[in-house]
Amino acid sequence: LINSNNIYCNRMMRSVLFLTLCTIAAAFTTLRHGASCSIRSTALNSETTSNVKPDVDTYAKCSKCTAAFQIGKDQLNNKGRRVTCGVCGHSWFQSSDKLFTLNGGKFEFVPYPKEEVESVKAGLQAGKRNDPSVYTGESKLYVGNLSYAVTEEDLVWLFSQQAGDVGDVSIITDRETGRSRGFAFVTLLSEEAGEKGISLDGVDFYGRNLQVRRPNQ
Repeated sequence: LINSNNIYCNRMMRSVLFLTLCTIAAAFTTLRHGASCSIRSTALNSETTSNVKPDVDTYAKCSKCTAAFQIGKDQLNNKGRRVTCGVCGHSWFQSSDKLFTLNGGKFEFVPYPKEEVESVKAGLQAGKRNDPSVYTGESKLYVGNLSYAVTEEDLVWLFSQQAGDVGDVSIITDRETGRSRGFAFVTLLSEEAGEKGISLDGVDFYGRNLQVRRPNQ
């Protein structure tokens, strides 16, 4: 004989278990896909802290290690100033008109974890930044016909604004003189960003029409 009470209890237990699992799944999804994403911000070498400044919504990016630095236009001169990455030590001239602006509806600044800063430093010191096994993105592009005045930071700014997140930029230089050879490789994090990057082919940049294409094409 089948006890109907047992069947009812089993069904109730399964229902409660199902609802519990759904609740856990929903909570996990909320944690993973919250209302906003984060941009980890660390300090420039000229600063003493990497605490997030709630009244600043602009930032710069290092082209060597891609670290972000929360910095306001009032911290730069009219034309800009030289800054130094607090993570990898790379130095560049940061123009005041080439800062990135935070999308307050989708992103927020959070402090760069100290242990991750140390990990990045160790990797750079070991030469891992140029190691092909280190993930820098899905879409690598050749960018030619560059003005000799163009810097890696200029390319980070251009492609980030017009295409998407940049994982790596490398201007090829002459081994003896250190002078730019007029071309670079830009790696974007996604194929979609790569396609948008290719659309910059022919765009005037520093007085020259860029040549943007897939490598070896």
